[in-house]
Amino acid sequence: FCEKILGATETSFSLCLCALKLIDRLRARNSGACGSDGFEYRIFIAAYIIAYKFFTERSINNKAWEPVCGMEVSQINIMETEMLFGISFNINITSEEFMEW
Repeated sequence: FCEKILGATETSFSLCLCALKLIDRLRARNSGACGSDGFEYRIFIAAYIIAYKFFTERSINNKAWEPVCGMEVSQINIMETEMLFGISFNINITSEEFMEW
């Protein structure tokens, strides 16, 4: 799944690391949370979309992500919103944080 997303968007490995950092923040804030089947895909795509929007100069709306991730735009919107609230909208990654990874 992740390989498909990365291949379809043709972005850098650095962007993938930024998405993983956002997932790490979510995990740190919700250490006891358990997800349903497939939650790891939804978390990855939400983090990846947020990182893509924040760290690239390309503006892509969530409708364009439908064929890439195989989800409806309504689901994508919900996942993105929940991810942002889950990390308290802390999407900035400093160069120091990035280099730690």
